[in-house]
Amino acid sequence: MKRFFFLYLFAAAFMAVSAQSKVGTLSVMPKVGLSLANISNSNISYDLTTDKASVDAKYRAGFTGGAELEYQFLSQCSLSLGALYALQGCRYKDFSNEVRGQAGSYSGYSNMAIGLHYFQIPLLVNVYLSKGLAVKAGIQPSFLLGARAKYDITDFVVAADGGAVYEPTRHVSSDIKGNFRSTDVSVPIGISYEYSNVIMEARYHLSLSKVEKQINSKNRWFTFNVGYRLNLLK
Repeated sequence: MKRFFFLYLFAAAFMAVSAQSKVGTLSVMPKVGLSLANISNSNISYDLTTDKASVDAKYRAGFTGGAELEYQFLSQCSLSLGALYALQGCRYKDFSNEVRGQAGSYSGYSNMAIGLHYFQIPLLVNVYLSKGLAVKAGIQPSFLLGARAKYDITDFVVAADGGAVYEPTRHVSSDIKGNFRSTDVSVPIGISYEYSNVIMEARYHLSLSKVEKQINSKNRWFTFNVGYRLNLLK
């Protein structure tokens, strides 16, 4: 029984390997997906008298999409080169600089987010473990196209009796591209599964570069994509 079981596993593995794209196949894969991004050490201090009055950056969702070329140079290995767009950055929870129990003029901030728009060129080695299942890793330079900070601000005055008068909320959008470095280099690590030419993929990107000019911060992000394989050469 054990011998039959191991023979079955060997046959299944052989079939899986033989089912990969033939050596010499060139494919193009358009893809779209979701990015979940954050920026390390990018907290906001809203009271300079204490280091506890700060808001930490959180993951934000964004769009990612583009296309990749893949060349099958071995039966179980391929090389891919991509051209992608991704919205990265971070977001913050709502906060205000109000000091509880003290009258004065304050401001409340909501819907605060930083958006970093990147053009990315991932170069990956893909290793196929079984039919349709691949792990991948490589290098990815990214080029900053634009950066904006957006938030809503509401000014208000707290009276001595605790009552408050609020001003109309204003929306603020600022160009902050000058605060960030123009390039970012990362190591993408991922896994994908393909069925009937449809590819589902997840990647984590380990940034090697500082993203902000004045702060030792780095991009942290995941991407989840769905693509479709079109074979150009077989």
